[in-house]
Amino acid sequence: MILRALTVAVMVFLWGQPTAAQKGLETYYAMQQVSEDLGVGCTYCHVPGSGRRLDYTSDENPKKAIARKMFEMTDDINARIWLAAGGAPGEKNVSCATCHRGVPVRQPIATVIQRAIEYEGVEAAVAQYRALRARFYERDVYDFTESELMRIARQHADLHPDAAIGLMQMNLDWRPLSAVSYVVMAYAYTRKFDDEAAIPLLQKALEIDPENGAAKGYLYQLQQFQRRRD
Repeated sequence: MILRALTVAVMVFLWGQPTAAQKGLETYYAMQQVSEDLGVGCTYCHVPGSGRRLDYTSDENPKKAIARKMFEMTDDINARIWLAAGGAPGEKNVSCATCHRGVPVRQPIATVIQRAIEYEGVEAAVAQYRALRARFYERDVYDFTESELMRIARQHADLHPDAAIGLMQMNLDWRPLSAVSYVVMAYAYTRKFDDEAAIPLLQKALEIDPENGAAKGYLYQLQQFQRRRD
């Protein structure tokens, strides 16, 4: 962005006001940057025209109006930053990438998975997490830490125990020595009234982490309940 701005400034200094061709080139580069920031192509906002070309003048696609509002918002934020800094030069501006970072609609990973569970099912939710992790793992887009995945699984363990189990089984693919995954799965199985499946999972958690207090306490409770029931 800075390089393009400097390029235009030099062109204006050398040749006066930019020509239509120069403005077109600047617009082209700006749109390329937007495409990269949002991880989309030109057809995300523009509709087909004649032949194989796109109709860049058409406002038929509502996303184009949204994009204009986003540009206005970005300009407003940058103006406020400039004013807050007292008009100091060199202040860092915001851009589309500041929030989007490669996705057109930015949402926390917990929201993405929750909607997938509710509307598409457990398998779809797990598949979507895997796909997002494969695409964005090394980019600052979603929180793929184990702690966040645990939080999501615990959040759904009561109402959607199969979802919690599926997410933890997925986590074990990447972190086979994750004792807490076995603990969360055990809890989810108890929500399905399946203590017999939960007990071996807690024992496995203690094999990995003998000092895991949650696994110890939970296993003791289940074993005591089993004895009383027998």
